[in-house]
Amino acid sequence: MFEVDYRRSYSTLWKYVVQFLYNQDSPNNGKDGSCLDLPDSIQTRIVRVAAILQEALGQNVQREIDQSEIKHEQPTIRAVGFLCSNIIHIGPQYSTLIGSFRAEQEWHFSWEKHYPKPADLAILRAEADKYLSRLLNMGDEDLARIQAINSSTTVAWHVETDPGNPEPYLSSFFTEKYNEETGRLLAEPMICLGTNHLVALVPPTSKNGDVIVRFWRSSTAIVLRPVPRGFLEPIYALIGRAYVLSSEKTHMMLDTESQDLYATAQRTGRVFMDTDFRTLQAITASTCE
Repeated sequence: MFEVDYRRSYSTLWKYVVQFLYNQDSPNNGKDGSCLDLPDSIQTRIVRVAAILQEALGQNVQREIDQSEIKHEQPTIRAVGFLCSNIIHIGPQYSTLIGSFRAEQEWHFSWEKHYPKPADLAILRAEADKYLSRLLNMGDEDLARIQAINSSTTVAWHVETDPGNPEPYLSSFFTEKYNEETGRLLAEPMICLGTNHLVALVPPTSKNGDVIVRFWRSSTAIVLRPVPRGFLEPIYALIGRAYVLSSEKTHMMLDTESQDLYATAQRTGRVFMDTDFRTLQAITASTCE
C-alpha cells in the first residue's frame, strides 16, 4: 500500500516517492539491500521519473534543498544512460556569447577546425541556430542549474566494463580536481562543441575530453570525466549538469522503446551510473525547454 504523508517537506516527499517506485521492481521491494541490482526497466526510466516528480511538485524540492544542508550519501540508485558526445572544444561563457557579437562570430569560426566538411558544418549551423534561440530564453534559475556537482561517490562505467572498487580512483581524482579547479566553481556555464554535431552549455569546470551522457525519454544531460585505472578500462566521475539541444537523431534515441534499448546501446555507448538521491535531484531539476 502506497500512502503519502503530505505533512512532510517537498524534498522528503520527492525522495519517498522516487524510492518507492524504484524499489517496486526489486524482488524483495528493496528490503534485502539489493537496490543497485534492479532490472533494466526501472534503471532506464528512473531519471525521467525523478524529473517528472520534481516538475509535479513545482520545483519546490529544489528550493528546499537550496535552503538546507542535505549532503551527498553513498549511492543507492542505479541509472542507465547513453554516451551521446565527446567534448572537443570549449567556447566562451554564456553571458559573453549572448552579449558580444564578436564572441559569437569567433565561436562560429572555430567550428571548421573540428568539422571541416561542408555537410557537417551545415548540420551544425542548423542545430546551433536553434540552440542559440533557446539560450536567449534562459533565466537565472535555469543557468544556476548548469553547475558543477561535487558528488565524489557517483560513478559511471560502460556496461561491458567491470567497475570493481572505484573508491580509491575517485578519491584521488577528486583531490586533484579540487586543487585544479578551485576558483572556477562559481563561474558561468560555458558553451561547448561535441562530436555528433552536439552543442551544449556545460559547467565551467568542464574540459576537452569530457563526455556528455543523456538518459532515455528524458532531457536530462550530465558531464562525466574519464578516470584512468592503469591497464583497466576507465570509469567516469561526475563533473556536473549540462543543457543540450537534442538533434532529431538524439530525439529518436531518447524515445526508443524498452525492447530496442540493447540495440540502441550498441550504437550509442550505454553506461551505468550509481548515485545518491541528492545528486539525482540536482541533475533532474527542471530547465527551460
